Amino acid sequence: PLGLKKTTYELFEIILNFQIDFDFIEAFEVLLNELKFNLQDIKDFIYSRLENYFIEKLNYDYDVVLSVISTKPNNIYEIFKRIEFLKHYKEKRPKELSEIITAYKRLYNIIKDKKLLIDIKTELFESEYEIKLYDILKESDFIENSLKNRNYEEIFEFFLKAKIHIDNFFDNVFVMVDNEEIRNNRLALISSIKNLFDYFADFSKIV
Repeated sequence: PLGLKKTTYELFEIILNFQIDFDFIEAFEVLLNELKFNLQDIKDFIYSRLENYFIEKLNYDYDVVLSVISTKPNNIYEIFKRIEFLKHYKEKRPKELSEIITAYKRLYNIIKDKKLLIDIKTELFESEYEIKLYDILKESDFIENSLKNRNYEEIFEFFLKAKIHIDNFFDNVFVMVDNEEIRNNRLALISSIKNLFDYFADFSKIV
């Protein structure tokens, strides 16, 4: 309904204009203890309206909006800040963004949306390229704090560094070997690296 759409957009405008930083899922969980609404339905509604709001009202590129909203951050203002950063990065540093997207898609094309809950066993590594890609994983502890502090530039510089080792890995390592244990270990490594990118956005959505 138009009235509900208008009210929702007004709510989003208040959040962005006053820079209200909060986890809306936690807020709704408190409210839903008193009301008989399904939390998943509320989340789906909010993300759907946010997508339309950023594309229709604020005129952001649909692919940039989808890439961020697809990861479903629980903070509306955080979603806005990521979209805004990605928009400017796309405009100012298109070559670097293209490199990040290419690296991500090499990971994504193997894993898709599967989450592999397998521990990575370093003793199964057979090449330096696996080791170096694993080292990138060990260097990624800062990402959570950088997201919290909105130091997105630092994260993207890390993605560019990771791209070198992602390319070397795929250019020199055959993933789908007959040995199931080694194959699954390589898939787990790829999945873990992909998850680092997913903390920020789904780069497969960007065109």
